[in-house]
Amino acid sequence: MSEEFKKAAQQLRGMVKVGVVDGSKEKGLTSKYKVEGFPTLLLFPYGEGKASYETHDGARHATAIANFAVKAIPSYVTEVKKMEDFRALRPKDSSSQGLVLLFTDKKKVPPMLSALSKDYKDKLKFGIVYASSSPEVVSDGEFFGLVEEGQYPALLVVEPAKMTKYKGTVSYLDIRRYLLGTLRGSPTSGSRSSTVPQHIFELNQGTLPHACSAEAKALCVVAFVSPSTPSRDVVTILEKVQSKYGQDGKFTFSWVDERRQS
Repeated sequence: MSEEFKKAAQQLRGMVKVGVVDGSKEKGLTSKYKVEGFPTLLLFPYGEGKASYETHDGARHATAIANFAVKAIPSYVTEVKKMEDFRALRPKDSSSQGLVLLFTDKKKVPPMLSALSKDYKDKLKFGIVYASSSPEVVSDGEFFGLVEEGQYPALLVVEPAKMTKYKGTVSYLDIRRYLLGTLRGSPTSGSRSSTVPQHIFELNQGTLPHACSAEAKALCVVAFVSPSTPSRDVVTILEKVQSKYGQDGKFTFSWVDERRQS
């Protein structure tokens, strides 16, 4: 169970807070939440002052746990069914909120898009186009050269004078980093992800384009970890530094394991 829980936590990284309570020591908590056996998984909804919670009674593998947990993520994503919907969302001038638009062949909003819409609520608009039910939107000339039928997912960042296709990995961490660096966005105050520990990359050939992107125009700060220094300690330090200095997109923070990159 512990390994599956760790895998689930990795899948949920940045989107949902995951914690562990030692029930044998925290008797007050087990009594408060009526925990009668171990392991017990509780889901607390997003939002200050919400005391209700839900118990997970389903399968205990990582995917089932993650699917259960993403229910806690509120969504501020608007479905774009026709071009009129797109034009209503599209920013009109520099004072308007930008639009992040996802084209997908799936049938529902992915958790990563819901999480991003939560983080950037009141800063950016988020829309989704379901290719199977809105083919006329996919084929509209507005998106010529940006969205190709069958090539999903496709993510566009829409500004008043241009649309840019996101070319990185379509994941919560990478897109959030892109928005933070490229649009100089600042997640909504109070967002649980505002300290962005999930943006501390281990630097390697795969993460280098995202962690130290020239497009982001940010200084890339890299910590080199020796075999005698636990990487977790270094990451903890970088998280504290980033929470103080990295929120405006001027700096990015990464670390390198000398043993693997020598």
